[in-house]
Amino acid sequence: NLNKRGGYGQTNPTSLKNYVKYYEEYIKQQIKIMYPDIVVCCGCFGNVMTVFGISTSEKKQRIIINGKEVWFYDVYHPAYSRYKESGNVLET
Repeated sequence: NLNKRGGYGQTNPTSLKNYVKYYEEYIKQQIKIMYPDIVVCCGCFGNVMTVFGISTSEKKQRIIINGKEVWFYDVYHPAYSRYKESGNVLET
């Protein structure tokens, strides 16, 4: 999870964006330490991409970290049980 402080059942998008910006270097360091092959982003893909200075509309992104290819995937959070499509945004 990007937010290490716990939650209240849902996340305010503006608060998460500010949190990620504030802890950007710490988040990068965590990913480097974990040395993953794949990172699954459950509703936070755009925020994670900004950590690496990437703007994309794709649902997956390859980033080289510590000389290793790491794939990041944009998926829905597993806690979502149903969706209502509203433009490009899905609402519960």
